[in-house]
Amino acid sequence: DENGMYGFYGCGEYQVAKSKHIFKIKEDLPFEEAGFVEPLATVIYGIHRLRIKVGEKVLLIGAGTMGLLNAQVARYYGADVIISELFEKKLKTAKKLGFSKIINPNKDNVEEKIKEFLDEGEKLDAIIIAVGATSAYKQALQIAPKGCRLLIFAAHFPIPDWNLKPNPVHYNLWEIIGTYGCSTADYQEATTLLSKRDINVNLLIDAKYHLKDIQKAFEDAVIPGKYRISITIP
Repeated sequence: DENGMYGFYGCGEYQVAKSKHIFKIKEDLPFEEAGFVEPLATVIYGIHRLRIKVGEKVLLIGAGTMGLLNAQVARYYGADVIISELFEKKLKTAKKLGFSKIINPNKDNVEEKIKEFLDEGEKLDAIIIAVGATSAYKQALQIAPKGCRLLIFAAHFPIPDWNLKPNPVHYNLWEIIGTYGCSTADYQEATTLLSKRDINVNLLIDAKYHLKDIQKAFEDAVIPGKYRISITIP
């Protein structure tokens, strides 16, 4: 504008939006939960790219906010989800969300635990890497069976190291699938799933702050291991 400001004016009181960018939510859906529409839409887009089928065995690495959204959407599409996570707090949240196949790499042998969770002759069909850590990417390559699909959901800065060599990808028939962003259709699906309470995001909100306490909210949000922090605007 004439003042040199650029952007989408996210803190403005008013904004004109195109009708295709407007999605209805149920009146009883709290705004802090409705705020998950965009992140959930990106998860839905990734799960579509992963081509999950009913009954497939999926390992999720990283049970943070985006990880547990991935786990819930994968389960919604019929996958049998195994979760690997280092933080006990996040493992407890995963259990509250109904996930019983849980691995803590600090305590468990990941490969042996996966075998315990699978019936004889079964193998992992897909791995979702939902934490941008070198250790997570290394773990995925160590345990990915032949024919496995790997969804690269998480990015991070500084960029994680991933010593991915072409020969194992070639001989193991691995699929490396990247994902970023989402479509209008994914937004609509996310809105529907949240409105119907098919995806639980209430447990992914660690704290709620009033706008006047926004500095405290920022300080809380950067604490490692936190889920989402909500700001209430009067």
